[in-house]
Amino acid sequence: MGFTMPVWKKAMSPLRAMLALLAFALLFHLSPAEANGILIQKAQIERRDGKNFISADIEYHFPEVALKALDEGIPLTFSFIFTLDRDLPFGLAWPLYKIERSVQIRYLPLAKSYQVADLGSGAVQGFASLVAVLQTLERIRGWEVDLNALPSDRSFMASLAFRFDIEALPLPLRIEAYVAPAWHMQNGSYRWQLPP
Repeated sequence: MGFTMPVWKKAMSPLRAMLALLAFALLFHLSPAEANGILIQKAQIERRDGKNFISADIEYHFPEVALKALDEGIPLTFSFIFTLDRDLPFGLAWPLYKIERSVQIRYLPLAKSYQVADLGSGAVQGFASLVAVLQTLERIRGWEVDLNALPSDRSFMASLAFRFDIEALPLPLRIEAYVAPAWHMQNGSYRWQLPP
């Protein structure tokens, strides 16, 4: 008994420390004060002149660490991913179509202005403030998607998701972003039924 008790106390000390650390991490991660993320409030497909366009309303809550990095001239890169699936039995889905659109927000310290670049088309638009940037990005309109090859007599499950590109950050910041919860901005996807 005299030999097992010190070993037990030594074994419990790291275990208690790990449990306390885990509890602290869970409380920190679930804190209501931390409302970071990108919330897709609404998305739909609009059909005009035989073409299909994605329309979406988005709410942005960039974390302070990301805004600070942006103010220091580090661009923030993220993507919107649109997918179309066919529902299968037992809750399974068959992916039919996927397209991604990457956007980058840049701050130019010397000019004290912001830019939004569409990395697919190369188009760049300038803004005087971050508020103006976010007001513009809140509404996606006119993103054309080619759905003409899909059967027109079936309904599909559409999904629009947001992904922050940590890999686009400079290496020292990238390492921090992978482990710090404040950098994680994904809030799930917006799903809706696309009728025939």
